[in-house]
Amino acid sequence: MDEYQVVTAHVKGLSVNIDNEDVELFEGQWPVPHGVALHAFLVSGSRAVIVDPWDAGGYGPEEVEADLQVLGLGWKDVAVAFTKAPADDLKDRLKSFHCGEFWGVPTPGARHDLGLGVFLEEREGFWFVAPDGVALTGDTFAGLGWIEDEWWAEDLNENQSRWFDDEALRWFAGRPLVPDTLPSGTLVVAPSHGCLWGRRPEAALDRAQKFAQWGKGPALDEVTVVWPEGTHTDQAVEALVGGILDTGAGVNLFRVPADHPTTLAAGALRASFVVVAEGLDAAFLRGLDKALWRPDPATPAAVLRAEVAERFHSIRQS
Repeated sequence: MDEYQVVTAHVKGLSVNIDNEDVELFEGQWPVPHGVALHAFLVSGSRAVIVDPWDAGGYGPEEVEADLQVLGLGWKDVAVAFTKAPADDLKDRLKSFHCGEFWGVPTPGARHDLGLGVFLEEREGFWFVAPDGVALTGDTFAGLGWIEDEWWAEDLNENQSRWFDDEALRWFAGRPLVPDTLPSGTLVVAPSHGCLWGRRPEAALDRAQKFAQWGKGPALDEVTVVWPEGTHTDQAVEALVGGILDTGAGVNLFRVPADHPTTLAAGALRASFVVVAEGLDAAFLRGLDKALWRPDPATPAAVLRAEVAERFHSIRQS
């Protein structure tokens, strides 16, 4: 592990950072040019359970075993639980290490006594550590991005917070998970990758709800432009960007095929207006309710500049 974090009296977070040299696409979908921090959580009473042991980028049961040994444990000493169903090959590999019991994913009413008054139980579909108040949320409230010392969302400065929110938005655009509420008694929100929340756990839910609301129509005062690469398209791009800037709005400019569809989806989610060149696939907009314009590529640059500004003004006024 890169480090472990004392989350609460009975919960340790085991973290490892992987990047695009370790995995081309995280979970087969997301490029990770800025890496991703994977968290497994070791919950201990008189006995222990590890929730979501790593299995990505070459970091698997062998590496977890070495880290458990640092903490004076081995696979035989811990039960294993997951926030989502693991791949069959991971379960087979874990069995080969003769690990303790498999507790699977949280099912209604599931409750395991770890001794010393510590329980791992299901609440609102999550594994929950009582009495510590730790909700182990897996993919929900998760994010991308390499983590060094930025474990806690509340400790981020403004620039760091914006950066991690952008990385979380990339994740959310592909996996939009928004529970109705946090489990009762939640004091810490601990996803399987991304920052944790410990002083204001409800902020995790607030952010997910905000992202979901952005998908239902106008969002930030921004326009996302998706255009093919090539110098022959530069004049049109310059006209569109100029027209948007004339309105005072922000611009998210993506070039295809250089920018990945998950990045396009995040850019579209945060924008109030999306401009996509004719002939480009707009599947990244699936599930989003966004004003879309496909300009005629033969339109003179001056006309493009004026029309994109006019269209965005009309969206603002509606």
